[in-house]
Amino acid sequence: MSSEFHAKYQVDILTSGKVYLADILFNDTAMFHFMEYMEQEKCLNLLQFYLAADNFQQQLLTQEGQYDGMEAQSDAMVLYDKYFSLQATDPLGFSDNVRLEVESNICREEGPLPDCFATAKQQALMTIESVHFPGFLTSDLYYLFLSELVNQIKSEIKVPSSDTSTPSSNTSGAGQSTTDQSANKNTLLAEGKVKTLFEMNDFTIDSGVLNPSSLWTRPNQSPMSFGTVNSLGQFVAEYEPDPEVAQHKAKGKFSLRKLVTKEEDKTKEDMAWKVAQMIIKDVNMQTHNTGVGFPSAPDS
Repeated sequence: MSSEFHAKYQVDILTSGKVYLADILFNDTAMFHFMEYMEQEKCLNLLQFYLAADNFQQQLLTQEGQYDGMEAQSDAMVLYDKYFSLQATDPLGFSDNVRLEVESNICREEGPLPDCFATAKQQALMTIESVHFPGFLTSDLYYLFLSELVNQIKSEIKVPSSDTSTPSSNTSGAGQSTTDQSANKNTLLAEGKVKTLFEMNDFTIDSGVLNPSSLWTRPNQSPMSFGTVNSLGQFVAEYEPDPEVAQHKAKGKFSLRKLVTKEEDKTKEDMAWKVAQMIIKDVNMQTHNTGVGFPSAPDS
């Protein structure tokens, strides 16, 4: 009953254009949606009475006249007090004639018969079938029920396996299980029956990623930078570092900031760089004039 074939059968019946109330009342899932629809229409009490009266009738019929009359009368009074009495908690609006008939059937000396609610039950069924059921078949809840059936069919359809290899019979002993598994695995690999990761996926590798030099020649995609290097090899930072962090730098590193004290301003620091630039320029001029980079040592 929970297979995809039963779900297909239900879809065929419920979309055939000839759907009856019994098709809904005897289907638990469809009945759940129908009760929710009747609750939205504020007519759930009518459906609950029909189900309770039908259950009362079926219970007495199964006992074939061997039921306890007093107990059956007590059960019938529960329905009467709820739906028929002048002080009913959920009155359904039955006429006085129907109410008096129900009272007479319940107060029978031998106890109520199984069909003591027959007239009221028939009127309730006709009202549900002619007034409320057509509206349910065009409601969103009904289409939701059909959608659930279709999704059930889709989820239970199994995709056939593409592996056509025949499983080998398990005839080896326990001591040879490891060896047989390894041999079988190697055989499958040799025959190409095992799909590798590269066969199942389309891998493409950009050749530019494998070239480390491209890292230094790629264009700058962002204006963000920490600084630049000028012609003198000086790194010019584009932001001022935190003074507290600068105190923890290693003292052995060469820095022209040593030429100025911490109390001197940036003007004196710039002057120190200009002096250094003049010295380097003078050395370069002398080097070009002599034609050599460094003087050679005199012969001994």
